[in-house]
Amino acid sequence: RGVKFSLSGGTVARVHIHVRNDNEIYNISSTLLNNTSPIATPSATINFMNIIKNHLGNGVSNLKTIEQEPMILNKELLGLEQDETNYYVMRIHIKASREQLFIDRNYFISATNGEILNMIDYAFNENSQ
Repeated sequence: RGVKFSLSGGTVARVHIHVRNDNEIYNISSTLLNNTSPIATPSATINFMNIIKNHLGNGVSNLKTIEQEPMILNKELLGLEQDETNYYVMRIHIKASREQLFIDRNYFISATNGEILNMIDYAFNENSQ
């Protein structure tokens, strides 16, 4: 479970409380982002599912959105590249299938221009589900 706080001066803090067995807290983590540049305003015209469908290509079936949430993505904090920009993104968790492959993936798509900034991909053979 996560809580996001927006503080003055563009600072964003996110606290994650990890719970198991409905009431046992086993980990607490947090992130503090000091935004040195303003975060762009999201575009209301972006169709995130069309972007995902185009990225997946032909032959995909049973595509469904499991969860989506707006968030701030910082590539340097994630260790992806030396880019300190704080991107306003939509995290979209999808599931789909293609032939013998089951796709379980999180997309992180810019809410300002529709660019796919990152993915966390989990793929399994149908027999291993």
